[in-house]
Amino acid sequence: MDSESRHDADAILVRNSRDADVAAMLAIYLHHIRKGVDPRHQGEIETPDADDLKRRRKSMQRRRMPHIVAEERGVVLGYAPLIDTPSSTPSTSTTSICGAGSDGG
Repeated sequence: MDSESRHDADAILVRNSRDADVAAMLAIYLHHIRKGVDPRHQGEIETPDADDLKRRRKSMQRRRMPHIVAEERGVVLGYAPLIDTPSSTPSTSTTSICGAGSDGG
């Protein structure tokens, strides 16, 4: 039995992303672009396609930087490329997490 199948069926699993997750990641990203961006700026945001997200994942992997997803019952709920960014405290870093909207998509 692998580690993923040992978890409680209702538990949220955080794991490395896979190419098979790209469609769900793209749906999450597009949801937030359509629903979460100030309408005055919608035309200014370039939306990626599946191949672009795959390239980003591969680039992260080559640099040994984590790119994770959170899933529940096999459904990807959110994803995050974990990138060190400068913060106000020199010894800390921050990351952004993209997740599904309250309507589930």
